[in-house]
Amino acid sequence: MAHYWILGNSDGIGLATTEALLGEGHQITGLSRSASPIAHEQYQHHQLDVASEAYVSELKRLMETEGLPDVVIYCVGMWAPCRIRKMDKESHVFQVNLTAAVQLLEIVVPPMATRESGQVLILSSVADEVFSPDNPAYASTKAGLSRYVESLALRVRKRNVFLTNMRFGFVDTKLASAPTKPFEMTRDKAAKHVLKALRKKPVRYSTPLRMLILVRLLHWWGRIRVFWN
Repeated sequence: MAHYWILGNSDGIGLATTEALLGEGHQITGLSRSASPIAHEQYQHHQLDVASEAYVSELKRLMETEGLPDVVIYCVGMWAPCRIRKMDKESHVFQVNLTAAVQLLEIVVPPMATRESGQVLILSSVADEVFSPDNPAYASTKAGLSRYVESLALRVRKRNVFLTNMRFGFVDTKLASAPTKPFEMTRDKAAKHVLKALRKKPVRYSTPLRMLILVRLLHWWGRIRVFWN
């Protein structure tokens, strides 16, 4: 069985994915800002905030003590509305959604490439195509994350290292706080898609397909607004 690191797995998609992989007999190391509700002989948990100063050093320490994992899954994400009179959370969204994911890749991809085996799945969003005046940080970080992961994926596949940009629409988690949530899926269904992506190892995995049509329409509406303003 494989050894997994799963970041952001104390709730939501990360928790559902952890439970599903434990059910398959894998060894899981969870890393999350909050304590884990999981108690399992194949599971150990570390409380770690990806926005903390200790984040990078703790990942490196974990690598030294546990060794390089077979698979890494980054499920961390945050949403915060943009308040023009007090834009104090914008940079934090960039740290959590984008910078911390890149820092993780900096740590795990080089030794995976040297070993010539490894897999990393990063949770992004179909919002990476949207112009979002109400939440520019979220959409922008997902856009940057998607382009970076997919570009790096093309670079490292020849080393037998597989990176997947996992793009969801609305999932029933605390992150999905929009007033309307078309085509929302459950966390368990989202976890099944994660496991499917882990098996297939595509560069990009997007779901649900119906949401992609809506997002593409919103993308072009945003481009029109930018052009005419």
